[in-house]
Amino acid sequence: AIVGYLLIAFITVYFSAALVAGANARLTGGDPTFGSSIAEANRRLPRILGWSVVVATVSIVIDAIESRSDALGTIMASIFSAAWSVVTYLAIPIIVLEDLGPIAALKRSGALLKQTWGENIITNGGIGLIGIIVVFLPTLALVVLGIASGTPFVAVPLIAIAVVWCLVGATVLAALSGIARTALYRYAVDGTVPTAFVGAGLEQAFATKPARR
Repeated sequence: AIVGYLLIAFITVYFSAALVAGANARLTGGDPTFGSSIAEANRRLPRILGWSVVVATVSIVIDAIESRSDALGTIMASIFSAAWSVVTYLAIPIIVLEDLGPIAALKRSGALLKQTWGENIITNGGIGLIGIIVVFLPTLALVVLGIASGTPFVAVPLIAIAVVWCLVGATVLAALSGIARTALYRYAVDGTVPTAFVGAGLEQAFATKPARR
């Protein structure tokens, strides 16, 4: 079970790191490719592995609390999970772009959170809301319709479509999240909204402020 947690964490972190590398190159005027993004992730492989261990450990602890606790424990685990997600939102961009280890990246992410907590909540919450409206609700509706039909000839295709929609939607949301956290990182360290976000309505989630390190 522990190996499974670590494998899932590593795959997630590795490809998130590659996405961040590509997004950062694009936001700073570069022309990234899939190969160049993967190469950047490979350069940070020891850091990525270290962060994967941290992520897997936290996931194990949260799951253990949820499975062995009463309703209050489950609520506390959910709160901790949400807080962890917010505090570590910029950890992967920091690991990739500043070449910091897991502990240093966690501290740095926490420090940047103090400067961008409002924007962090907006981007995090916004993507979560998109996920609910565009992915979760349609998937649920298709499954319910399939079951309610009472016939396999209708249920099987609808559930199959729901599964595909959910997988595609999850992939797109993961990409959006990687781009958003990279943009937020650039905003946090540069003090200005990334050019690619200006004019797209997304600048409303940010407010220009002095650069900081």
